[in-house]
Amino acid sequence: MKKRLFSILLAIILVVSVIPMTAFATEETNEIVVNELQDLLDNINTEGAVLKLNEDITLTEKVTINNTVTIDGNGHNIYGQNDDSTVYFEILGGTFTIKNANISQFGGALPTQSRVGVFKVPDSASADTKVIASGITVSDYIRSAFDISSGSFEITNSEINCENTYSATEGSGLLTKGILAGIGSNKVTGKVESTKIYNSESRYDEWTTSGIEIYNNADVTVNNCEIVNLHEGISTDNYYYDTYGDINVTVENTNITAGNKAVRIYSKEDTVGIANVNILSGTFTGDIGIINKSDKDTIKISGGTFIGEVAENVTLAENTILEEQTNGSYIARIDNTELKEMINDYTSLTQDGFSSESWKNFESVLSSAKDVLNNVNATKTDIDNAVKNLSEAYNNLEKIAQVSVSNDTDIAIDVDEKASDVLNNNDKVLEYINDGTDVKTVIDIKDITPSDDEKKAVEEAIEDGVIAKYFDISVLIKNSQNDAKLDEITELSESIKFTITLDEELKNVPEGYERTYKIIRIHDGKVEVLDATLSDDKNSLEFSTDKFSTYAISYVDTKIEDDTTIKDDTKVDSDIVQTGDYIYIAVGVVVLIVAINVISLKRKGKRSK
Repeated sequence: MKKRLFSILLAIILVVSVIPMTAFATEETNEIVVNELQDLLDNINTEGAVLKLNEDITLTEKVTINNTVTIDGNGHNIYGQNDDSTVYFEILGGTFTIKNANISQFGGALPTQSRVGVFKVPDSASADTKVIASGITVSDYIRSAFDISSGSFEITNSEINCENTYSATEGSGLLTKGILAGIGSNKVTGKVESTKIYNSESRYDEWTTSGIEIYNNADVTVNNCEIVNLHEGISTDNYYYDTYGDINVTVENTNITAGNKAVRIYSKEDTVGIANVNILSGTFTGDIGIINKSDKDTIKISGGTFIGEVAENVTLAENTILEEQTNGSYIARIDNTELKEMINDYTSLTQDGFSSESWKNFESVLSSAKDVLNNVNATKTDIDNAVKNLSEAYNNLEKIAQVSVSNDTDIAIDVDEKASDVLNNNDKVLEYINDGTDVKTVIDIKDITPSDDEKKAVEEAIEDGVIAKYFDISVLIKNSQNDAKLDEITELSESIKFTITLDEELKNVPEGYERTYKIIRIHDGKVEVLDATLSDDKNSLEFSTDKFSTYAISYVDTKIEDDTTIKDDTKVDSDIVQTGDYIYIAVGVVVLIVAINVISLKRKGKRSK
């Protein structure tokens, strides 16, 4: 009993001891609940803090960030000041993460103020500064939602609406864009992914704006994004600051719809930096081109669909072509000219002259090659393999002689479909095929008048039978091009089956008779009777042969004999009666034995009493 109490007490102590440890672990996550602006301001530079909003907040001053910190909006709103352009987030160091928040009313009603917006990393920021934005929406601001001039950034699964609803009047200099990167002495690297940017606009005279603008000393990738309803999509500006570095932009799987240019480079002849834009895939509505092109700047296209002008100063990647579509658009794809020409040549082929197995393989490979041809995203390896496989399948087509039947008789004679395989294994046919001659085989069936010697030989073979018809079967090898006879096959190593459809004369059997048929073959002077099988419905006759010359159909009608036997009625009745007597006697004996046993059992019972 004492041991049991001790165990219970020990368990309670262990449970109680875990409780404070759990609380301590929660505190170590550095999650701080933000109920009002002051909570945010007090903790914004707490290293590693996660500031989780419990209410909407409105900024009244610029928020400067120097350390690693996260703001989790928790679905709430963060408002700026629409009448004060000095209110924004300034990130000078560390990793700043903003997520799950709706952000609006930043930038103020002072559009002449330069480079203001929502999130700004100035050139003076540390080179290892990083901005991470995920699951946020930014709207109703002036200038840029993100202005990154140092460090790196990642913007994913977010939405930036550049449309401005402030009271700035037309011509006052309103300018909005989604993301601005570069123009700094420190290198900027960035990624924009699964994000929508739309409605950028400019009210500056002769100024335009883009969803994303990238300047010197920046490398940016844009992937799986939608950049729509704006004047220009992605603008790369390589003319402002000659002292800064190159620009490298990669665009992949992105939809851009612009009123002017979908992708552009602004350049100048004496620029120091080099601007390179690589378009890998996506759909681009609007022109693509370089303005004031230097000899160094390039826009290179490897894939994508283009609805608009692709300027001559745009470069196509190696083995890439622009393929015009019926709607006037262009698709950039790996050069498939060779594959397309092969498919065009082979599509007109038919199975005639090729074996079934090799043709089946060729059809399968041709179908796969067409799939590659129609796939705008097919790689060079895909296309090269399709060309190689299709070429091999064509070269492996097994040539055979096409088999046909010519029947010049008044009866229907069909040839088994296996005859093609048998004939194409014949040495003579193979010799012509291997020599490159385009040949065909013809099974030629025609009526003939036999010689007197042949008639006599057949009559002796059938004895009392009737000869219904003589015909000849020949197998000819012909040139497929001009139908000229090249050779003749008189014997095969394997038989071919023929089916004769019996006409009314051959089926007209007198009543009370049955008819048996024979096929007689006369080959090299030798007469043979071949096995002939009558079909169950008695409409056709089958026979097989491996020799080709003169044939005859004969039949014999045999009277059907009545084999019914008349029996002696008296004897039958006597047998029945005798059999019945035996049954009755047997039953009587059984009954008697049962009765004796019953009586015996009763007596024994009485004695026992």
